[in-house]
Amino acid sequence: MCLSFGKSQQLILIIMDKTAIIGAGPAGTSAAIYLSRFAHNVLLFDKKISDGRTSMAPDLQNYLGHSDKLTGKEFINNIRQQIKRFPIEFIKEKVVEINQSKNGIFNIIIENNHKFQVKYLIVAVGLFDGYIKLPNIDKYYDKSIFHCLACDWWQNRNKKIVVAGNNEEAIFTAATIAKMEMPPKLSVVPTDENFSFDKELIKISKKLKIQIYQSPIREIIGKNDVVQKIVLENGQNVECQIIFETLGFIRRDKFLDKGNISPERNEKGFIVVNFDNYESSTTNLFAVGPCNDGPDQAIIAAGEGAVATLEIHSRIMTEKFEGLNS
Repeated sequence: MCLSFGKSQQLILIIMDKTAIIGAGPAGTSAAIYLSRFAHNVLLFDKKISDGRTSMAPDLQNYLGHSDKLTGKEFINNIRQQIKRFPIEFIKEKVVEINQSKNGIFNIIIENNHKFQVKYLIVAVGLFDGYIKLPNIDKYYDKSIFHCLACDWWQNRNKKIVVAGNNEEAIFTAATIAKMEMPPKLSVVPTDENFSFDKELIKISKKLKIQIYQSPIREIIGKNDVVQKIVLENGQNVECQIIFETLGFIRRDKFLDKGNISPERNEKGFIVVNFDNYESSTTNLFAVGPCNDGPDQAIIAAGEGAVATLEIHSRIMTEKFEGLNS
């Protein structure tokens, strides 16, 4: 069931027996399906699910269950259809703030000022990846510019590869590629003037036959949305067919910052979780998928969503059985 709300006076829905899930990617939809199949009430929030990491994938070759090409958008559409089989309340509204009452109840506020109150909360919002800041570059993304080695290196391993980044992560990524299988040409190129490459890592890169450039990208030249070469600010041309970026990310869980909820985070800003059940340092708040401090893959995110819901199901059942003794 899909719900939306118009602008009006604030509406407060007190639904203490429900679990709210923020984000309808692999992690969030997996959690929603598991909970609904245990006959628990589920609220699934996501205004727009077409801009996540998974939806941008050109082909989910490493996700089990299919042999033909399956794009990220097709995959997301499939799971959208799948959740329609279950009594899941899918609310297509943006969550702008979540705070927590003294009794532990989570208050979810969406952009039209409606509020929902729940006891259990799963954050499954993913991340935005950093991008090279050049005009007309969007056409190359997910065709010849990528972020994820695990997702996109295998099918591009025999092409000329550039790793674009401004710190040791770029060099480490290039070294990883070299050690997996050396492509015809492998280079590291900075994307702006603020780059800083460690001298010792540069020495190691030379041993691995990785070319390290010391001038940032001025222009990317391609044909039919496929990269052919990179032009640097100093005029050098770098042969290139594939670019892997290492430009960081932008958090999508800032609605927690606007409230009074401050789960523990690591030095990069990821939510720290207990990997036995994906609960954060905030009781009954679970973080699954790329927003937590674990590895980031669609298939892993789906599993995390399932694990978190098994824990929530256990807690709900314990509460109900304890109620029989009161």
